[in-house]
Amino acid sequence: MDTNNRSLDYGSADFDLRHRWVTSFLYELPVFKSNPYLGGWSVNSIITLQSGLPFNIYNAGADYNHDGKFIDRPDFIGGAIRSAINHSVSPADGYFRTTDSSGNSLFVAPALDPNINMGLWRDGRLGRNVLAGPGLATVDFSLAKRFKIRERASFELQFNFFNLFNRANFALPDGNMADAGVSFGQSTQTYGPRIGQFAARFDF
Repeated sequence: MDTNNRSLDYGSADFDLRHRWVTSFLYELPVFKSNPYLGGWSVNSIITLQSGLPFNIYNAGADYNHDGKFIDRPDFIGGAIRSAINHSVSPADGYFRTTDSSGNSLFVAPALDPNINMGLWRDGRLGRNVLAGPGLATVDFSLAKRFKIRERASFELQFNFFNLFNRANFALPDGNMADAGVSFGQSTQTYGPRIGQFAARFDF
């Protein structure tokens, strides 16, 4: 934010994924196991849970410190910044609060101080990547039927589903104050919708 004060940009990296849990299983169904035609069924799944990635809140429409770069962060006047995260609504309607109950903005331009830079400019106090975006939870599932051809050869049909339960996993919210009244604070995109596919596989 300020090339003359690098300490202002000390914070979490953009790829700082704090928590991630992945587990998988494969189970060969015991039904008709001894029958070469009716047996050979199996199910497997991958379950993924992870927290969100950090993101910046900035104003691309203002240059608070007058360095010619429109990437400055504001002041936050709502107390603890993590209290701004809105858990009561969908991230699409507002992942974090941008105004208080009276409609006043919680993110404001840094107030000038005659004791700081002679009152000409001031960097915002909001840190870098102080909030983390929505987390992710997804279940991938597969049902397979194997046909034994020879001792070392087999043919398998697979029915695969990615994000089986079609959970809406939201992308990072819009942290640009210049989009206030439009999409600032909202997650406007999702990723990983449910996808089904049919596959055939030959092993030899």
